Amino acid sequence: MSGVFPLKSADRSWRRPALACLLIAVLSAWGLEACSGPQPPRDDAWKRSDIAARYARIQAAHPNAPDISVDQAMELARQGRALFVDVRTPAERAVSTLPGAVDLETFLADPALSGPAASGTHEPSETAGTDAPAGPDGAASASGSGVAAPGGREIIVYCTIGERSAATVENLRSQGIPAFNLAGSILAWTHIGGPLVDASGKPTRRVHVYARDWDLAASDYQSVW
Repeated sequence: MSGVFPLKSADRSWRRPALACLLIAVLSAWGLEACSGPQPPRDDAWKRSDIAARYARIQAAHPNAPDISVDQAMELARQGRALFVDVRTPAERAVSTLPGAVDLETFLADPALSGPAASGTHEPSETAGTDAPAGPDGAASASGSGVAAPGGREIIVYCTIGERSAATVENLRSQGIPAFNLAGSILAWTHIGGPLVDASGKPTRRVHVYARDWDLAASDYQSVW
């Protein structure tokens, strides 16, 4: 027939290696899944445990960065005795921050920000000692003394989980600024139901978790990266 040429068997030979490759890929994926076994549930308890394990490694790497637990930081914030310093990137801060947080540049330009809160109604607090609230892993804060100095506000530095903020705390303390690292940082903050605000100051449940591998925010928050 004019214009019609029946395919020869050789013309279909390309399909065989393609199908073989597809079969190998499927079997390989099945084999990897079978070997890896069942995956642990990524519920909030699992996330808190993972945050604690990762933060423990951060503590070991930054021994000169005393910390404060998220529970203790929350209580200081309620009393108007906490100044949060956010050392994350502008893109991360644009999603949400802790209420009233300032970036590092703003703080360094005006360290007087750590003075008394505007209300001026707070009495000097006592050193916490052994009654320090538990951190994200259920253990007491390593510092056990992260409370506001009389007449001022505690300088509490945070990032995603505490790595960048630990390095910042060490740097600030080397300059004589008594800052504390927020243990577990914004990820641990979400696990105590800590409030967040967006760039306009409105309450939000969205939180930037830095990267997919750090998606450890509490389940009732919306993670972005």
